[in-house]
Amino acid sequence: MNNTEKTKKFDDGFLERVIAYMAGNVYWLDRNCVYLGCNDNAAKFMGLNSRKDVVGKTYENIGKIAKWTAEHTASWKRDTLEVISTGEPKLNIENKPILLPDGREVFYLSNLVPLFDDKKNVVGVIGTSVDITDHKKIEKLQTEKEVAERTSKFMQRLAGSIAHEIRTPLAIISINADLLERIQCVNVKHTDDGAREKYFKAIKHTIKSASRIIDNILTTIRALSSEKITKDDFQYLSIADTVESVLEMYPFLPHEKLLVYFEKTKDFTYYGNKILTQHMLFNLVKNALLSIKEAGKGKIKIQLEKGKTNNKLIFADTSLGITEKETKKAGTGLGLAFCKMVMRSYGGDISCISKPEKHTEFTLSFPSKTKDPN
Repeated sequence: MNNTEKTKKFDDGFLERVIAYMAGNVYWLDRNCVYLGCNDNAAKFMGLNSRKDVVGKTYENIGKIAKWTAEHTASWKRDTLEVISTGEPKLNIENKPILLPDGREVFYLSNLVPLFDDKKNVVGVIGTSVDITDHKKIEKLQTEKEVAERTSKFMQRLAGSIAHEIRTPLAIISINADLLERIQCVNVKHTDDGAREKYFKAIKHTIKSASRIIDNILTTIRALSSEKITKDDFQYLSIADTVESVLEMYPFLPHEKLLVYFEKTKDFTYYGNKILTQHMLFNLVKNALLSIKEAGKGKIKIQLEKGKTNNKLIFADTSLGITEKETKKAGTGLGLAFCKMVMRSYGGDISCISKPEKHTEFTLSFPSKTKDPN
């Protein structure tokens, strides 16, 4: 057999078999989106008995045979026409999952490239697609694993936060209950009514404080667990009114309220949720008072500033301060993570600067609004 005969034999059968047995789905269409041919895998995917049956069929014809959804058919045709009109390929197209007649859901990654004639005119499109269902399953499992790990870490942090928050008021209630018990053991004539009233007030105050803590924790959990904050009930509000409501509701001890100075002369309007803002400020007040108690010194100062693009609420305490490392660590806590989520839902942010043994300052930046809340 001479070289000419070998080449002819090669051309007659070999190339056709290569195309027929290629992996994945391979098909080609003319400029009118009419199929000119495909490989065996594509024919099977389309529900055809033979790859030759595809010739002359349109997307709509094949869609009915294969029972594709109208959405899939329209999407594939739209991509094909785009390649024909631009002469540019569309690569790595990840379509929506396809529901097969047997009920299986499959994912395909597709490529469409223009088919040119000798004069560089686009005469059609060659398409290929590969089944990536197994890859998507692995990807889904990996995502679920990551979600489970994040949930586990969140629950650990949450458990620690609840234990830390509730332990203090329970200890205060326990101490005052012990003191009341001691009074009861003393002869009634020598009972100090003033002391009894003092201990009862301390217990009531602590119960009120614990209730606020629980409300705050629940609000935080709902926001962080859903990882989003709905804006359905956002409205234009006065920041000064919101701060004043917090200072009225917070369960301060008598001496604690004297430590707070609020400069409200530069009131501004923000677009948000009053309850979320209140809980955010509750977190800052609570942390500042704990720091002041630990340091044995310090005060809280709340200031408002108006700007062209951003308005600011500056919350500072002059107690222990924290190092740069501690500042970063504090930013990952439940309370401050909640604050950051709230501020970002408002279109703003929260930042912290601090000097050890001097002060800690949080700046809440709100987008400037011109609409009056009234």
